Amino acid sequence: MKRSIKHPVFKLSALSIGILLATNSTFANEHKHNKHEDSVQAETKQAWQEAKKETKQAWQAAKAETRDVAEYTEAASRNAWLDGKLETAYLFNRHLNNFTIDTKVKGDVAYLSGNVDSEIDKSLAEQVALSIEGISSVENMLNVDAEKAREERKLSNSDKQMQSDKRSFAQRIEDMTTTATVKTKLLANDSTGGMDVNVDTMNAVVTLNGKVSSSAEKALVEQIASNTDDVRSVNNSLQVSEEQDG
Repeated sequence: MKRSIKHPVFKLSALSIGILLATNSTFANEHKHNKHEDSVQAETKQAWQEAKKETKQAWQAAKAETRDVAEYTEAASRNAWLDGKLETAYLFNRHLNNFTIDTKVKGDVAYLSGNVDSEIDKSLAEQVALSIEGISSVENMLNVDAEKAREERKLSNSDKQMQSDKRSFAQRIEDMTTTATVKTKLLANDSTGGMDVNVDTMNAVVTLNGKVSSSAEKALVEQIASNTDDVRSVNNSLQVSEEQDG
């Protein structure tokens, strides 16, 4: 009779192998899970850093834009203030007619245009501008044309000058203040060409001259002037540039 031989060592080894395989599978799954979590955390961290960077850039851009707007508004107010001072200086100069001289100030530069009687008047207008604190140079585009200057002077003498003579000193100063205020508003408005609009005020009546790009801009400039404190009415003589309005 044959004796059966048992192999307990072999069975133990098979069991051990099964346990090892199961353990390795568990470790592999845990490693894969951990690796996935690490990947998700890395992606989340990267997304957060990018969002933080974009937020910082947007904030810096907003600050820069706000600073630019503030600087522009401040510069526009200063330009209008200097322009008002220059017009006042011409108004009280007995050798010059402020109604025949158009003025614009940008930065520390004064721009003069219009008509005067002689080269002497042209030079005088430039020197008066240079005497204003804050103006360091002048672009003198005044035209020496005695005939045109006389015609403009006749107009001012028959209409504007008669009204001007009736104004009190306080009214003149108030009119100059109104002119400066209107110019400040026009320069600060992105939709209006403030540098191309000439503003005059006589007894609280504002007169607008110059060129604008469209009928809509012409109406806007008039509305801005009408909405200014102490303005009784507005004479809108602005011309629409044909090239741009057509």
